[in-house]
Amino acid sequence: MISTLEYLSIGLNTITGSLPSRIGELDNLRFLDLAKNKLHGTIPSDIGRFTLELPALTGNNLEGTLPTELYINSLKELHINENINLTSNIPSHIGELKNLEVLDLSRNQLNGTILTKFGFLSKLKGLFLSNNLLTGSIPMEFEDMSDLVYLGANSTLTEHDHPCKSFILESFAF
Repeated sequence: MISTLEYLSIGLNTITGSLPSRIGELDNLRFLDLAKNKLHGTIPSDIGRFTLELPALTGNNLEGTLPTELYINSLKELHINENINLTSNIPSHIGELKNLEVLDLSRNQLNGTILTKFGFLSKLKGLFLSNNLLTGSIPMEFEDMSDLVYLGANSTLTEHDHPCKSFILESFAF
């Protein structure tokens, strides 16, 4: 593998096959765009080994669960959306990615609830979770998310009477 590679952008092609398990050997990789291909299989756990800032795995046929190893402090954006066979709860460690500005997990088959920890991501500007199988309500911790500009969530989520209600009504994207 090319150990000095920092940017890999091969999105919008018709690349088929699965993500190579050795992708984690790209120690210097900061930008990974594999969006809108025909990739299938699971997301390798090694993808969390490098100093990635922006992985884009949008619009493939990835399946299974989100890897729990996807804990990369350098992540600024995470786009793993439009993979309709991707199922699991949202891993709790994603709520600890302190530099995260955009999180797009929309249009998958993720289930469970929206993590309370997301409310403590002070740099988060966009949170896209719509078209999943999420249930419950928007956590009250979202009330203090002063940088959040966009919140897209399922219409199956409930709106409770709490201080966050006006924020929810203004920011929801159904």
